[in-house]
Amino acid sequence: MEGYRTDEEQVEHFKKWWDENGKSIVGGIVIGLIAIFGWRGWQEHLATHAEDASDLYEQMAADILQKKNKDIGAIANQLVRDYKSTPYSTFSSLLLAREAVEKDDIDAAKKHLRWVLDNTDSDEFRHLARLRLSRLLLTEGDKDAALSLIENLNAGQFSASYYELRGDILIQRGDSKAAQDAYTQALANQNSIQGNQSVVQMKLDDLGARQL
Repeated sequence: MEGYRTDEEQVEHFKKWWDENGKSIVGGIVIGLIAIFGWRGWQEHLATHAEDASDLYEQMAADILQKKNKDIGAIANQLVRDYKSTPYSTFSSLLLAREAVEKDDIDAAKKHLRWVLDNTDSDEFRHLARLRLSRLLLTEGDKDAALSLIENLNAGQFSASYYELRGDILIQRGDSKAAQDAYTQALANQNSIQGNQSVVQMKLDDLGARQL
């Protein structure tokens, strides 16, 4: 404003500039404040939501120890329904699937496992759900569906489990040679953390004895 000769001219120029630009400046400030406080509020909401889910899960764990089966199911269903964005919903779905199997409700078990496949962000839980679902399908005699569910995957640390299950499915399909190859791969991919090599070795030995 140094080019204006009087204070009055400077004031008039500022008024004109404010009329042209003031609303957009104030609007930008308001939007910025809403974004800042809105983000903080959302973060606080997420933290509270996760804490509530954690409290429910702890209660469910206590009910499991006390064998309060009715309460366990109610809390698990609540976690799946209302806390889908937290990992506790995945834990609960896997638990509900196990309970359904124990009750011989295979359709319900499959439903819970498919929920995990469709909703979890964890590769580990997705692999666990897929393996369990494939075994249920095999138990029902749907060998093709069981096999297709575990084909062409990047299995990583679960490779041994997938190869063993593949061997089990192939035996039921009558393909002993392919089953033998699968069990051999399972042994090759197992490590001390994954556990019992003797079980796979027994399956492989039994298969060899059958072929003699």
